[in-house]
Amino acid sequence: MQGKERIVFIINPISGIFHKDKLPALIRKHLDKERFLPEIVFTQYAGHAAVLAAGYAAQGVHCVVAVGGDGTVNEVASALCHTGTALGIIPTGSGNGLARHLRMSLNPRRAIRQLNRSTVSLMDYGLANGHPFFCTCGVGFDARISQDFCTVKKRGFLSYFGKIVRAFFTYEPLRYRVLSEKGEWDGKAFLVTVANASQWGYAARIAPEASVQDGLFDIVVLRRVRLFPALWLAVKLYTHRLGNDRYVKTWKTRELLVRSDEAMPLHVDGDPLGQANEVRLRVVPGGLKVFCAKKLQ
Repeated sequence: MQGKERIVFIINPISGIFHKDKLPALIRKHLDKERFLPEIVFTQYAGHAAVLAAGYAAQGVHCVVAVGGDGTVNEVASALCHTGTALGIIPTGSGNGLARHLRMSLNPRRAIRQLNRSTVSLMDYGLANGHPFFCTCGVGFDARISQDFCTVKKRGFLSYFGKIVRAFFTYEPLRYRVLSEKGEWDGKAFLVTVANASQWGYAARIAPEASVQDGLFDIVVLRRVRLFPALWLAVKLYTHRLGNDRYVKTWKTRELLVRSDEAMPLHVDGDPLGQANEVRLRVVPGGLKVFCAKKLQ
């Protein structure tokens, strides 16, 4: 056992759309036993992943692998920031935004094999009113969808898409004031997304040029849009071509302040964070070690 890297798999048994009972056997079968000394634990309640990850980081574990969706990844990563322990991911959730950006396989068997050839790199993360996020944070329509989606029992893309369609025709855009070192934007918007990574999840790239190593957020403001332009924007989301046009404004910045006279629905990494009239955001460069087989983007 001397010289082996200690790696812990924290499995969220209720994330995503398939059962996790076979995952321990897959891990034991496909993980490199010459390199790693593995341990497998299951979460038992909301927030348990963060508690477990913090404990293992204090023990100096080489890598803690979040086995779940974006919420599980956020919990584990939040506990590992500024420690010597790296974040690994086996994506088993619905959207899997950060895992997709890091080019982790969505097939658990392949994702385990990716860990066998992974190395540690540093990535940025963001803070929204003090809450860490690693993929995206947003106010407006996407935050409203995250609030609605967390109440559904049936997960997956079809459920998510159904929520989007129903909410599109009833959601009333708010007026925002967005202040950053690059200037100020004021107006009504469908949403304001602050992207550390490129993905919302489900392969929808809200910020195609975003990098987790550039020390910058990619800001995306989607102005009020009607049905047919919205359909064209959806095509752009899935063909990685979303950018500045009459409906979309984008720029990069290290810090941001978003204000509204009305309470704004807010999400971090797809999980609702209530409502706020003001959101302060900043990048923390290189604050998280990540265990990944691919070169970071």
